[in-house]
Amino acid sequence: MSLFTACSSSWDEQYNDTSFEVMPSASINLSKTVLEFSEKASGQQITISTSTYWTAQTSAGWLHISSTMGKGDATLSITVDSNIGSTQSRSAVITIKNGVESHNVNVNQNGVAQPSISAVQVADITKHSATLSFSYSSTNVAISEYGICYSSTAKSPSIDNATTIRGQEGGMEGNPSFDVSGLASKTTYYARAYIVSSLGTQYSETIEFTTQISTPNEGDNGTPQD
Repeated sequence: MSLFTACSSSWDEQYNDTSFEVMPSASINLSKTVLEFSEKASGQQITISTSTYWTAQTSAGWLHISSTMGKGDATLSITVDSNIGSTQSRSAVITIKNGVESHNVNVNQNGVAQPSISAVQVADITKHSATLSFSYSSTNVAISEYGICYSSTAKSPSIDNATTIRGQEGGMEGNPSFDVSGLASKTTYYARAYIVSSLGTQYSETIEFTTQISTPNEGDNGTPQD
């Protein structure tokens, strides 16, 4: 009995005046859980409300967080790199957590809009010539080259398999027109417009047109057809 009393007295003397820190709440609250970005490089902010230590992590190389760890309330700047070089949207997750809770912030970024290109318009068709035109428009990427491909044999004419008329440095929009000569009479031709940008080569749909009938002694050998 006396031994127990002595131990009890020693315990009281050692710890009775010791103050223990109360553990803070483990909850984490976020101002946003979804961030939407355009295709351009830009940034947004989210706030963390907590009294605990926290970490913020992502595996996406195009997504950047101003601070990856801290304690207590904080404002994080979330920035994204430009996605103008792609028409594909992309997504990533930022995970904010402590030892108890884990929260995700979903980040989505648009891809660039594909330039628009019209089908070829044909005018002034003669036996050996025609005027071919089209239009194009781009929102974010400059057109470095444009033109028209045409052929009497390739039903999907392209730069690689057809006669090509080229124009350079088209800017962001244009309405090019080309006078084509040296065509064979009474022949069906297939034509497509194209544009080149940082997104690659883009073709319009294929159209077809037929030149007029020739008459004797107009430069076409063979028997004229009515």
